Amino acid sequence: MQRVDVYLSSTVLNSCVLCTRTVKNREFWVSTAVDFGVSVAVGVAAAAVVAGMIAVFAITAPLSATIVVTAGVSIGIGYLVERAGFPDKVKSWLNNQLP
Repeated sequence: MQRVDVYLSSTVLNSCVLCTRTVKNREFWVSTAVDFGVSVAVGVAAAAVVAGMIAVFAITAPLSATIVVTAGVSIGIGYLVERAGFPDKVKSWLNNQLP
């Protein structure tokens, strides 16, 4: 019986530590939200760039090629956004603004 109690108490203790370090951690949630928002914005921007190139140059390409080009453009835009330090600046600003 004592082993079960020790196991349960250590499991509860570990979950409390996990809860304190992640679930209740504002910086974790700000970082997650900013990363999610930036990734969605980069994907939409990449799709818009590729759609604009297709419209302007009247390119007809198979869907697979369009997907590959969109992925490449997305990687490029994501690299430029990270290089500019935009996500870190937004995370820092939000962490300072929130109570």
